[in-house]
Amino acid sequence: MSYGKFIDELGMLISEYDKEYPGNDHDLDFYQGLLRDKWIKEGRITELISYIHENWDCGNPDDFIPPLEKFLLSQKHSKSFIRLWRGIIKIRLKDLWYYLRESKKNGDQYPIFKEHLKKQQKVTLKGISKFEAGLNELNDSHELQYVKLTKITVTALEQPKRSKAKEKRGITESVFWELIDEAIESDRNDIDYETYLIARLTDFGPSQIKNFERIFRELDSKLYTWEHWALAYIVRRGCGDDAFDYFRAWVIAQGKDKYYSVFNMKIDERKNIFQSDPQFEAFIYIAESAYEEVSDSILKVKTTKKKLTGKEWQEDVLPSLYPELCKIFDYKYRELL
Repeated sequence: MSYGKFIDELGMLISEYDKEYPGNDHDLDFYQGLLRDKWIKEGRITELISYIHENWDCGNPDDFIPPLEKFLLSQKHSKSFIRLWRGIIKIRLKDLWYYLRESKKNGDQYPIFKEHLKKQQKVTLKGISKFEAGLNELNDSHELQYVKLTKITVTALEQPKRSKAKEKRGITESVFWELIDEAIESDRNDIDYETYLIARLTDFGPSQIKNFERIFRELDSKLYTWEHWALAYIVRRGCGDDAFDYFRAWVIAQGKDKYYSVFNMKIDERKNIFQSDPQFEAFIYIAESAYEEVSDSILKVKTTKKKLTGKEWQEDVLPSLYPELCKIFDYKYRELL
């Protein structure tokens, strides 16, 4: 999703820049840098990190990320810094272990695998060193333990063996909400919500991770209404298609009580729920990330196609359609003019 948004905005930026400065000979990296800096300034950090992980699927965005790293470290955004580098290291490790397996099986016949393995080990260790340096600056001892263990396995070229599922329970909706509550509590204790929940899901194994994703999609579909979109629009002073996706994910991530409060549109309870921008794009990919860690497959879950339900609206009629909501969140259409 972030990839598509970045590419769309990049095209518009290039067009606008060419009109203002005709005849320039800047390359694509220049324009990507401009848009990167714009997103950083606008606080679109989660989207930018997702774009980096999606666009550089080889895990080598080294020339693109320094300004983002500098910003995250200067602002002490530990969680975002960890998410950025965990994603990059994860991609590099995936390629490293692939070349290791192929080198053992076919290295004598195809020496190219051994060459790729050596290069990939070098680039992975380089990334780990950058990650480690940032964590030292942030004084994050907990994450440093993970990084040091990873560094040992990469240096020794010993891929960790996947452990068997520790949890014997199946993931029902009740267990789903238990896991969400655990992640919320971990976030209060300085363990990143996303990191904790991914690790927790790997305790259940592939089939139950699919159940988690299925339940997530069912809960998400219940919020896929024009009425809930109006709520998101009023709260955020605007809400496009992608932002509405991230809004619904955010609501689910807040736990059962808040989810059903929003689902039931309980006006007297909603004001206190939205103390921060209700956007959580990364939550959408949590089950997918956990599934990849416990298998070599892509997560595929069959669900019924979502259909937007309810009465369609236009921005200018929101105050007349939802007067109580607009009063609670001090929303006036003229603010958008």
